[in-house]
Amino acid sequence: MDLPSIHRQFEDACNDFQIPATRVAADKILTSFRQTPTILPACQYILDNTQATMVQFQAALAIKEIVVREYTLYNPKDIIILKHYLLNYCLQRPSVPKYVRDQLLLAIAIITKRSYLDSSDAEKETMFTNVRELLGMAPHGPIMGIAFASALVDQFSSTKASNVGLSWEFHQRCKIAFETHFLRRLFELTLTTLHEQISHEQRAQELSTDASSFGRSASPRGGHRTTPAASENLLLRESVLLAEKILHWEFETTEEGSMRILAGTFAKAAMEEEEVFTAATRRSIVFPKSWRGIVANRDVLWLFFTLYTLVQDDTAMSHRCRQCLVQLSGIKSDLFENEQTAKEYAGMMMHGLLRLMNDLSNNPPDDESTLEYGPHLLGITQMIRRLLENIPLPYLCAVLPFFQFLSEVAKLSSTCLRDTMNEVEEEWSMEAFDECLEAWVKLADDAQSYSNPANGGGSSLLKGANGSMPGTSMASFDVENLKQFLRGISYHVVETYVDTRLELAKFAVQGEEEEVEGGFKDWDTFADQLISIATLARLDPHKSLLQLQRLLNDRVERLKSYFQTGNGDGSDQYLAFLHEHLNWLILISAHVLADSGSGEKPLVPDTLMRLSVSQAGVGIDNDQVVSISRTLLGLLEFLSSFSVNSIEASYCSPRVSETLFWFVERWSKTYLLVDEAEYGFMSANIARAFGKPGPSDGQGPQVLDFLIDRIRSNFVLWNADPDVLVQIVRLLNSFARTPDLRNGLLQSGEFDSLLKNERDEGRSFY
Repeated sequence: MDLPSIHRQFEDACNDFQIPATRVAADKILTSFRQTPTILPACQYILDNTQATMVQFQAALAIKEIVVREYTLYNPKDIIILKHYLLNYCLQRPSVPKYVRDQLLLAIAIITKRSYLDSSDAEKETMFTNVRELLGMAPHGPIMGIAFASALVDQFSSTKASNVGLSWEFHQRCKIAFETHFLRRLFELTLTTLHEQISHEQRAQELSTDASSFGRSASPRGGHRTTPAASENLLLRESVLLAEKILHWEFETTEEGSMRILAGTFAKAAMEEEEVFTAATRRSIVFPKSWRGIVANRDVLWLFFTLYTLVQDDTAMSHRCRQCLVQLSGIKSDLFENEQTAKEYAGMMMHGLLRLMNDLSNNPPDDESTLEYGPHLLGITQMIRRLLENIPLPYLCAVLPFFQFLSEVAKLSSTCLRDTMNEVEEEWSMEAFDECLEAWVKLADDAQSYSNPANGGGSSLLKGANGSMPGTSMASFDVENLKQFLRGISYHVVETYVDTRLELAKFAVQGEEEEVEGGFKDWDTFADQLISIATLARLDPHKSLLQLQRLLNDRVERLKSYFQTGNGDGSDQYLAFLHEHLNWLILISAHVLADSGSGEKPLVPDTLMRLSVSQAGVGIDNDQVVSISRTLLGLLEFLSSFSVNSIEASYCSPRVSETLFWFVERWSKTYLLVDEAEYGFMSANIARAFGKPGPSDGQGPQVLDFLIDRIRSNFVLWNADPDVLVQIVRLLNSFARTPDLRNGLLQSGEFDSLLKNERDEGRSFY
């Protein structure tokens, strides 16, 4: 084998590969070289005799492919020698570019994995020893050691492993062995390196501060403490990357890992695709119990909070550090050794989050920091949600700054909503608000569970890893005080949400956005958000309904005034604003008043029923639940009272009419012809306004006749608009599927008249 000649041809091909005109031909030569049998000695010769980075890269690429393909042809000792050769090659040439170094280390990692099951325990241990020794070889060894560990983590993982032509079982056995014997130790080395780097950066910052004659200067990025050296520190960058990879490792040696669904299997086939996606993208990593001392550790948590503060000037590093904090905020309570360590960890998490939230509120983003503001805001809210989801409520309440923490989260929720009106940050801010909303709903649900013995008193939330109770009882924290606190917070969130939705209406109108035919409706697109807002609104239904009633009265009166005068405030977009406002007020009111009841009959929400019962003495006209329902039905009556060719009909919005009929479909399942026998206690006002004829002299049949009449008039008014007509048909189908409403229809003279008119005119709803 003429090695010098092969070397010259290989270098020529690498040079031609960088020229567009000759790239295709050069690629064929390089591919042919990699496919040549027993060409490994030539690769080593080329590496030893070249300084060209592209040649080094292509030679490393060739070695990786050759060893995987011809592994069985080599003696195990030769494989060991090759790994040591490549490792020494990297160590002796610290100036090679990162992409060349990473390709060489990738080749070592792939060779290590391919030979892993054939290696002795001592040789396997050498892998870890190499990383540890490299970390002690200053100045260039630590960077290579962390980069090598990162390559090993990639290749032994189930997400970034290269194809080595072997079975899934081989990959799985390698992964479990690596996870069991080396992953935690590599993470410990990474944390040690991070701690040393943070100490170095803090000392550099102190020296920089001392050198300033005027004290600490203003931060160039919205007040964050920045360290120029941090963005230039390659070792710190590589260490943060490795920490993120390890914290996102999908563990097989846990209960969750053993139950993981494999691609191509039929396990849990009944699970909806959306549920699978949600579980895959939002679940918290479950760490093995052996990791308890390292991840469920306050010092480790604070290390990442400190690091996050130091690297704010570096977008890539701050993102990776933020993802580490998100993972650490989602540690499940059963990983902690006892109740006290869980409380201490939660306290440290709250302390770090309070610092981040205060920094965010005191230093609004400037032009330079705007692009990073959205991800930073979302990351904070993700940490908050995961903390509140995974730590039991009694533990959280026992932490001293808990209520201060919740107050700051409420302010942050308002900040997210306000920022949705900023076009640049709209998507980030709305997603961050959704995270806050989930956290509030989780708190509200947990508080209700602990205060309701019928639901088990929340005991399931307190069970430890072995199913036993860690020792905190319901009586050890004041549930009612927490619920009262949440009522005040929840109304503030609901009020801000409603105001923001109305404010955002101007963007929808000015943008002249039109719903795509056959697309999702607002009640589908924003379903999760609206359901969560409804949950919070029901915590303080009096104030929430009062706000909605006030806004509805105002917009309805403005709409009626416009219909009478044909103008409003001199703006051509005035009517469009009114329609957009009414559309959202109807959507929010519908979700607050009633649940969807898919597959079952939804009952009147308990807090609304109690509110209505408490207002029995003020008369039916002053009952808030009855009043807001009548207001919406009155709006339907008003918008249905015009002939097709009238000028007023041209002012009507098919979208508002469609949303109103959707409201009637949702509302009628719960309130119309309500049966007092289905409730332990019943509001006399609701029973009389919408119930069956009987003890309470319910006016439900009259309301049903009214709705049938509105269906008839709207079927004529919107005969050319398929969306409204389809929603009317859905309403009738809903009536037919609900026994009480179906019987009411059959007994209604209005319904008989409606069917007779349709038959006489040759039309059909279906």
